[in-house]
Amino acid sequence: MRHFTITGAPGAGKTRVLTLLAERGYTVVAEAPRAIIRDRRARGLSPRPGPREFAGAILEYACRGYREARGTGPVLHDRGLLDGIAMGLALGLLSPEEGRALFVDFPMEAPLILFPPWADIYRTDAERDQTYTEAVGAYGRLLAFLAARDLAFVEVPRLDVAARADFVADLVGAPDGSQEA
Repeated sequence: MRHFTITGAPGAGKTRVLTLLAERGYTVVAEAPRAIIRDRRARGLSPRPGPREFAGAILEYACRGYREARGTGPVLHDRGLLDGIAMGLALGLLSPEEGRALFVDFPMEAPLILFPPWADIYRTDAERDQTYTEAVGAYGRLLAFLAARDLAFVEVPRLDVAARADFVADLVGAPDGSQEA
């Protein structure tokens, strides 16, 4: 099984594209932050815990999603472990050695697939409360994180949802594991 990270700016269209890819038969691991926020709201809690608790929950969710993924084809992680590691390192929740160990224990295929900020489609909702400016800042921090670790990535072009899904499918191969999407 090959695991791919789909990440990028908040509100850049990742989840919509991954929903379409899931409909096409791809295995998709849901985004941890949204699931955590939904669960907390359902339990009557504030949407987001403190940053360290949030980062820990994201890491736990992402590791569990990686372990539980099934199938023969590519597994597409909506944000995934990369975002949890970046947050954990930034907050001092993880040491650099622990971050490196997670990259080894939960390997992801290169390149990472990034969705850049896109003002025309950006919307806030019940789980996304950042402004567009904050989303752009988050993307800049992600790019700096990737550059500091020399991690290869490709940006998904700003196209309609189906064309973006085709772009990702061409990168990862077919849902059955063959190379042709």
